Amino acid sequence: MLTCIIVAVPGLGASVQKSLLRIGGCIVGTLLALFCTLFILPHIDSVTGLLLMVIPAIALSGWVAAGSERSSYAGVQILFAFSLAMFATFSPHPNLAEIRDRVTGILLGITVSTLIHGLIWPEAEGKTLRHSLASLFEYMAERMHPVVWKTNTHAEGWLKLDATQKLLAQVALEPNWRSNDNEELTLACQLLLGKLREIHVALYRLETEYARAIGDPKLRHAVMLANPVLQTLSAEVKRYAQALQSEPGSIPAIDSQLSQLMIDMQQGSMDTEAFRNRALLLRTGELVALFRSVPGWPDDNKSNVSGV
Repeated sequence: MLTCIIVAVPGLGASVQKSLLRIGGCIVGTLLALFCTLFILPHIDSVTGLLLMVIPAIALSGWVAAGSERSSYAGVQILFAFSLAMFATFSPHPNLAEIRDRVTGILLGITVSTLIHGLIWPEAEGKTLRHSLASLFEYMAERMHPVVWKTNTHAEGWLKLDATQKLLAQVALEPNWRSNDNEELTLACQLLLGKLREIHVALYRLETEYARAIGDPKLRHAVMLANPVLQTLSAEVKRYAQALQSEPGSIPAIDSQLSQLMIDMQQGSMDTEAFRNRALLLRTGELVALFRSVPGWPDDNKSNVSGV
C-alpha cells in the first residue's frame, strides 16, 4: 500500500523512475541487511561493534542521497530497508522474514501501480515536454529583444535547461514512448537541448558585450548594426516556438530573412567606428549561426501515443 502511494506521482515516466529507484534502493539495503544478519550480527556483543556494522551502510545511503536528484531517492530507500530489517525490534534477531516480506511487498506494490498507470490510467508527458522545449525557445527570444544584461540570467537559464532535461529523462522511461518507435523523437529532443545549452552560453556572452557597448557612445554604431539582426532573430525564434507548441507536422529551421541581414551587418562592420567593437558583432554572428543550426522538428505523421 505504501509503495502504491509513494510512486503515484504526476507523469508515467516519473512514476516509473521512482519505482526503479525504490526497487534498486530496497534491493541494495536488503542485501546489506542480509549480509550483516548472516555473517556479522552473530559475532557482535557490544555497541561499538553495532556502530561499526551500521556506519558503512549509513554512509553509503547518505552518499547516494546527497548525489544527483535523479538518484537521491534510492539512498533513502537503502537506509530505510536496512534499518527496518536490522532494527525492527529492540534486540538482534535472526529471523529473515522481515527482509523477505518487505521485498515482496514493494515488488507487489510496484507491479500493481505499473499496471494501473500503464494500462488503465496512463498519464503521458510527451506534450508537456514539447511545450517545455517551446518555452525555452521563447525565453531565449525574449532575451534577444531587447537585450538587457542581468546578474541572475545565467543561473536562471541553466535551471530551465536542467528542468527540461529532467522531464526528458522521465518521458524516455514511459513504456509507450519506447514501444512506439520514438527513438528519433528522443534524439531530436536531446539535440535541441544540446543546441539550447550552446545558445544559452553564447547569448550570455552577447549580453555582456552588449552591456559594455551600450554604455560607450563611441560604440553606438556597432549596437545599431546588431539590433536589426537580433530583432529579426528573436521573431524567427518565437515563430519556431509557437509552431512547436502547436501540433507540429514538420517545422522549418530558423533561417529566413537572416542571410541578407548578416550580409548588411558584415558590410557595415567595415566602418572604422564599428570595428572598435567587433566583439559584439562577432558574438551576434555566433548566435545567429547557432540558431540557424537548430534542426527542424521531425515529421509527426507517425502514430504517437505519448502525444509528442
